[in-house]
Amino acid sequence: MAAARPLPTTTIAWRVIHLAAWTDIYRQFAFGDTRPNLNDVDVPGDVSAGLAWLYRAQDDFIAAVDGLSAESAFEPRPAHWGQSVPVVRLVALMLTGQRPPSPIPGPRWWAGPRMTDA
Repeated sequence: MAAARPLPTTTIAWRVIHLAAWTDIYRQFAFGDTRPNLNDVDVPGDVSAGLAWLYRAQDDFIAAVDGLSAESAFEPRPAHWGQSVPVVRLVALMLTGQRPPSPIPGPRWWAGPRMTDA
């Protein structure tokens, strides 16, 4: 039986970029007119730019959610995995950190640093 490979180690910078990218993608699908592709994301090269992106993405997402009425919170909106679901479900996914129901192929930078075999 082969030994289990350890998960790749991610950096704090990788996690910041991960949060910023997915926050923007959820928001743009649910509240915008664009359908972004994670492979097209321009990844910042330093922590200051990464944090600025994360803060802006979170502010934009909060503003979009804040603009919902009681009725519009339950309207179906497109999700990045291909279904239309009530926007309240998309917000819950963002708040709870749950994974979407379908596998989503990630871009090259998504996997983080790779560990090499010894």
